[in-house]
Amino acid sequence: MGCSVLGAIFVPINTRLAEDEIAYILEDSNPEAFIWDSSLESKAKEAHRRVMNHRCSMTPIQIGGDSSDGTQLYEDWRESYEAYSGHSDIWEHDAALMMYTSGTTGRPKGAMITHSNVMWNALNISVDFGGGMDDVILHTAPLFHITPLSILLFGLYFGGSSVLQKSFHPVNALEAIQEHRVTFAFMVPAMWQAVTQVPNLAEYDLSSLRLCPSGGAPCPQPVIEFFLNLWGETVAAIVVPKAGRHIQWEDVRSFCDSSLARYKMPTRLHIVDALPRNGVGKVAKVELRHQFGNQSVPL
Repeated sequence: MGCSVLGAIFVPINTRLAEDEIAYILEDSNPEAFIWDSSLESKAKEAHRRVMNHRCSMTPIQIGGDSSDGTQLYEDWRESYEAYSGHSDIWEHDAALMMYTSGTTGRPKGAMITHSNVMWNALNISVDFGGGMDDVILHTAPLFHITPLSILLFGLYFGGSSVLQKSFHPVNALEAIQEHRVTFAFMVPAMWQAVTQVPNLAEYDLSSLRLCPSGGAPCPQPVIEFFLNLWGETVAAIVVPKAGRHIQWEDVRSFCDSSLARYKMPTRLHIVDALPRNGVGKVAKVELRHQFGNQSVPL
């Protein structure tokens, strides 16, 4: 957010990259400052040393630890400037982030993410999942990936609270959910699978959770079924019939049977005249959940 206020472009770097890979991103992005945590001191300084052979104006800044080689400490660097209270001329199509691809088939490429991209992504998350100011969001996935970072920015945009963890451990995640009454927790499938394997999982109070999205890879069906068995779920089919068409439950079941996994099969049917839509014409899923989420209609 500080970079956005200043009109600067934020370039997160995967901390798991090797020194030469980090050096490539530094050279390609040409930043004004390179900031790292003291836990990454050796790797960061080596990457910086390699880049300095080609460029000398980058300011190296370390958070925590000591410095005896010319690297500025973050606290000293911050105190050397007055608090910024001005206003930057930032337009919606200006770049806010530069996210580097994984580089699996070649060198990583910097993808420019605009302020408009960030804003509309946050709005879409709010429209699709609801929430905002009342959410407590757990961030345990690395923020150098676009999805965890987007969820963090969603929380900041809509005034939610964030619980940041330095790294993932299933027990630490469960403890944070229980302690902070987390409502929204994103994890990749391997992380959710690790959570399911915590021996005393049932002892944790997870009742505050309302949303547990998974992404980055297909989520194994056993993991999905584990959480369905843990919390339970009922799937509703909300149908708008064509003019003159009478819909039977058997029609819906037959249609879904060929295209949905078994755990996604609807157990309730609601016939409506029209689907609610938002201002841009998308189906208002949050309104549907509020209207039909707690209803039970025998079939």
